[in-house]
Amino acid sequence: CPGVLVAVGTNRYEVGKWVLDRYPVDAFLLDDGFQHVALARDIDLVLVDTSDPGRWRRLLPVGTLREPLTALSRATAIVLTRATPSLPYEALLDELFQAAACRLPVIVTEFYPSQLLHVSTGAFAPLSRGEQRTSMLVSGIGNPLSFRTVVSQIGTLIRGELIFPDHHAYTKQDLLMIRRQLQSCQADMVLTTEKDAVKLRRYVDETDPIWAVRIETRILKGQEELETLFNQLDRLIWTR
Repeated sequence: CPGVLVAVGTNRYEVGKWVLDRYPVDAFLLDDGFQHVALARDIDLVLVDTSDPGRWRRLLPVGTLREPLTALSRATAIVLTRATPSLPYEALLDELFQAAACRLPVIVTEFYPSQLLHVSTGAFAPLSRGEQRTSMLVSGIGNPLSFRTVVSQIGTLIRGELIFPDHHAYTKQDLLMIRRQLQSCQADMVLTTEKDAVKLRRYVDETDPIWAVRIETRILKGQEELETLFNQLDRLIWTR
């Protein structure tokens, strides 16, 4: 998002105040802010992963929930992620609405690969570069199965996979292991996420066939609901 200011800090109120003292900001977008109840919000979008419902039906440490599903009653809208046009997500919505004790606006989205990005040079390539070729997957994200599902749309034959912990900080030794594994499984290329590419870039050589899969989002349902929320936010900005 060119031109968008990104501010990071442990105290979001202090960070926001620091930003407002220095920059003409109209709105703040909080990542992972639903439980940050110390800050008042105008809109709360709760993202729900449709690819593995079992993960969000249980509280930590067994599942991924930080609070019960009944907390959805505070949400403005639900965004279903990693959906597919053929996914029967109505049953999931019924469960969420029952937990929230109300029906909320719903935006349904899917992730799809758009192009490849060489991790070292930053050069772009069409997805056809991976078609009819063999690949090894490398990821350090919360849902590696979702990445594998997206990659399967490219048409590459996956011969191996290295899964690191979420938010993994890559080292030079990790790259050596990736190179050895690539040679061992005799794959043509390594495919990773853009999140991992940022942390791998400092170690990758131009000759390494390591590519990041650029993933984009498509709204399958709820475009009007989302635009309505943005219009509400826009009106709030102009009336303050």
